[in-house]
Amino acid sequence: MIEIIVSFPVLIISMILEATVFSRIQILSGNANLVMLVLIAWSIHSATRYSWFWFLSGALIMTYLSALPLYGYFVIFGVLWAIIAFLKRRLWQMPMILMLFLTIFGTLLENFFSIGALYLQGAAFSIREILTVITIPSLIFNLLLAIPVFGIINDIADTVCARGEIE
Repeated sequence: MIEIIVSFPVLIISMILEATVFSRIQILSGNANLVMLVLIAWSIHSATRYSWFWFLSGALIMTYLSALPLYGYFVIFGVLWAIIAFLKRRLWQMPMILMLFLTIFGTLLENFFSIGALYLQGAAFSIREILTVITIPSLIFNLLLAIPVFGIINDIADTVCARGEIE
């Protein structure tokens, strides 16, 4: 239960940082998705149990922040959560490698879903330009932030889960 209570301040702080600080820092036109990185780091921790709640809350927060359709981040984070649940059972001994792999997968999934939503709305764009100006810089930025986010969230999860075992 304490994991659910801790989710609100952690996700709200990451939302505020993403909307204020990391939206201003860009590599070409690529932005970091701090909420996604926090969700991945929390979910791959071995002692967490309520990662589904974190993903629902994160999807709600990102739906509020972004211009994607209402179902957009629920689909993106739902697919990401299902893959994490599958891989966590098989690769739980390598959390850092799993964090980097899931960061790559999540960033590509988010960008391709965004491109698909824009295409369905009738926007004209060049796939080559989107890949070189948005997708690859976003991927690099997310990979740069993945390791520090993993360290911070891993410490928070260790503290929360150890406190939950005592109670």
